[in-house]
Amino acid sequence: MSEPSSLDVDVLKNTEELVGRAAAQCRELEALRIAIEKESAKINNQWHAHIPGFSTFLQLNIHQNVRAEALLQRIKAGTEPEGEGIFHRDYRLIEGEVASFENNWAAIKKCHSITGFRHALPIPHTQPGGKGQSSVFVTAIVDNGHEWCAQQLLAAARRIHGGYQHRIRIMLPNIQSGQKRKRDIDRLLRGVQSLGDSDISLVMECAQETRQPPPALDVAIKNLLDLGKAAAATPLTPVLNVDTSILVALTTDICHKRADQQKWRPKVLDDVADEAEHGPRLTKCLRPLLGGRTLVCTRQAADTCVRMVYDAATDAEIARLEILLGQETLRGKEDDKMAFIERVLDQDHWPAGVQDDPKTESRRKRLVAELQKLSCHPVPEDLQLPIRIAEDFRREHVRGEVLKGNLPKVALEVEPTLNDTNCSSFIYGWRTGNTTITCNRHVFRKMGSLVNKLRWSRDAEMAPIIALDWSRGLAKLPFPGEVLVEWTDD
Repeated sequence: MSEPSSLDVDVLKNTEELVGRAAAQCRELEALRIAIEKESAKINNQWHAHIPGFSTFLQLNIHQNVRAEALLQRIKAGTEPEGEGIFHRDYRLIEGEVASFENNWAAIKKCHSITGFRHALPIPHTQPGGKGQSSVFVTAIVDNGHEWCAQQLLAAARRIHGGYQHRIRIMLPNIQSGQKRKRDIDRLLRGVQSLGDSDISLVMECAQETRQPPPALDVAIKNLLDLGKAAAATPLTPVLNVDTSILVALTTDICHKRADQQKWRPKVLDDVADEAEHGPRLTKCLRPLLGGRTLVCTRQAADTCVRMVYDAATDAEIARLEILLGQETLRGKEDDKMAFIERVLDQDHWPAGVQDDPKTESRRKRLVAELQKLSCHPVPEDLQLPIRIAEDFRREHVRGEVLKGNLPKVALEVEPTLNDTNCSSFIYGWRTGNTTITCNRHVFRKMGSLVNKLRWSRDAEMAPIIALDWSRGLAKLPFPGEVLVEWTDD
């Protein structure tokens, strides 16, 4: 048996290193997959649907790892004729793919709040003799849609909804800027960067910037799945639209009582534990967004919450909802269900447009004081109660608003994907341009995924949405035979 040539040894050594690199990348992505799975389970979603495109990105990396391992086995077997040339060729092909994914992943790990991987965007263009279409490939959509890491870009950003102003990052890890002998490269880079404008900001990263190491894997994963930065970046309009999930969060005993203050239904212990570990959620996360701003909701959002509360809520939860919606005399469930709903939803005694009236302000302060009596956490003095029921906006109104020009045509594609209550809240916020606050991350992501599949003009952008990374249910009265339990931090 002949001795292996130096080329054989080099290819074997390089391929072993390549297998190690590909396997290491797969292990990191598997760690992200596990973290995504935990997040998606909180909202009863499937991990592969939680962040569009991640499953494909993961599988492509696994495929390259399998190819590298297969090549290593072929080299070790050494049975292929003309093996050196074939092995060297196959190594270069696989190494180029692995290196590309490594660059993508290294860049992504430096980002926050990822909402999509590997997104292909169809861009129509005119060809001789008719219309044509090509695609722009976006490596990652991060910062909750505010920033794209992409390989081919600019036309897509002007056509596709991205939340608000787009920020595009072009990464060129093999190009060094600022070299005296390569001034043509700098002129080219300046020309590309000049394509940005007031609507589209364009950031170029060459070798100097892209070689900055990403953070540790656990930190990178936390940043990628954290919506906090995205929430902070979302503009808060003077009028905030709240959906049913926010009404419930403002009502539930879980947010207003300490975990050790009472016994709980077993089904809510996860929320109680989260509140004890990360809370108080209202004080830390929600009320800072609401303070000082006019709060509105649709009639359908309020009606859904009122019905939920009447059917199963505790007395304290009923009282809180009465206060939130402006009832100054608390009557609880003295009335039958339909009378209760009609009474709590009635805001005729709160005329619109007189918030600055001294008498109205005095009434608002009394509502805040009453709410404070029902909470162990401080209620902001500037909380603008009552939450105003703005109008009865429903699914059947969407088409008419599109015809009037108050909603873009793409709203007709979004509407069928939402249930009646979510359609009312989210599309009402879209129509008015007011920021919508929600705890319903599943709907937020589903809408974002759908929007990313559609071609949108820039004048069809959706209203800003802040999706909190937690949600709450009502504490509720126990069912017959249900045993309440004490919370422990064991």
